[in-house]
Amino acid sequence: MGFSGGGSNVLLPHTHDGTVAQDGGPLNFNNITQSQSAAGQTFFSDGVHLQQLSIGAANDELRVNAGGTAPEWYTPAGSSAKYDLVGETTLGAGATTITVSFTAINCSDISFLKVVAIGEWVPTQNIFLQINGFNTGSSYHIRGMSATGVLTDRTNNDKGMELINNNLSSSGTSPFFGTAEIQGNPVTEDVHFNVQGNADGGMNVLGGYYDGSNVTSFNQITLDTSTVNMSTGTRLLVYKVLN
Repeated sequence: MGFSGGGSNVLLPHTHDGTVAQDGGPLNFNNITQSQSAAGQTFFSDGVHLQQLSIGAANDELRVNAGGTAPEWYTPAGSSAKYDLVGETTLGAGATTITVSFTAINCSDISFLKVVAIGEWVPTQNIFLQINGFNTGSSYHIRGMSATGVLTDRTNNDKGMELINNNLSSSGTSPFFGTAEIQGNPVTEDVHFNVQGNADGGMNVLGGYYDGSNVTSFNQITLDTSTVNMSTGTRLLVYKVLN
């Protein structure tokens, strides 16, 4: 005999109350096809009945609503910036230079490059930062505060943008940590820097720009100490920062 009462074996649409029959057991949801739900819908209980939550938008995340009574979809706030590592290297032996090379990155495709350097060096020479292998110091225009507390124009004939000043330490060898933000100007095709560095005797905060040649992309970052070694284990990391 059919459930419809008319001799048919077709089960007509129907509902049940909240009581599970003792001899029937709980409802098995696996591969149920009669719920008339849409693809991606989620089922949850409101404490009495089953409810359906339609699928959210792409990249939405599931959370509990403000009342703490049901799940809901929400779109997380986008981050203002995203850091992607484009290259890193660690010195296996003491050296006067350390370089990270990478596939060319168009200046207009990023907010800026973020350079992080950490290690140890003999503080009788500055640590200079170079872009794309350019080492003509007179093209790197630098101004800022150093360990002496004096604001100076530090344009020089050395090898790049000053990252760590040798006056920051008087030790035979000294640990250092430096960061730089580097961006190419799409209007002038100069490159601009914001730099902060410290060693065990002080810190420097510098800004400046490179105008030696037109720059529309980045492909290499180098630290150069001229004549003294950076120690084994010194690290250089380069990130691109996206909008």
